[in-house]
Amino acid sequence: MTEFPENWRNKTPEQLEGADLLSNPEFESYVLSRIVALRKTPLCDFSIEDLRMFIVQEITLPYVTEIAIEILAKNLFAEGDYQEGDLLESLLQLPISYWKSNRNQWKKLNALITERVAELHEMKISTDHFKKVNY
Repeated sequence: MTEFPENWRNKTPEQLEGADLLSNPEFESYVLSRIVALRKTPLCDFSIEDLRMFIVQEITLPYVTEIAIEILAKNLFAEGDYQEGDLLESLLQLPISYWKSNRNQWKKLNALITERVAELHEMKISTDHFKKVNY
C-alpha cells in the first residue's frame, strides 16, 4: 500500500514520483502531449477525463485512483470524455496485481459497486475482471 505524503492532492505527479520521464517523447500524440502537461499539474486540478486518462495509462495510480474513488462515491457513473461511467470502467479494468497491492482501495470501490450490480448490468459495465481479486 502506498503511503500518501502530506498535501499530496496539491502536488504534481512529477513531485510525487520524481523524475520527468516523459519530457522528450520520441513521438507526439494528443494523449502523450496531454500526459506530459498533466505531469506538471497539481492532482487537485485534474478533471474526470484527466483521471481516467492516467488510470488507463497506469500513471500515478495510487493517487489518481484514490481521487477517482472519492468522485465515484458521489456519482458512481461520473463521466470523462467518452460516456457515462467511463471513469468507473477504467478502474474496473486495472490489473489484478494493482488491486492486490492496494487492498484498501479495492475494498472502497467494491463497497460502491456491490449494491448497484443491477444498474451496472443495465449499463453494460462488467465487474468480472475486478471481482477476480476476491478478498
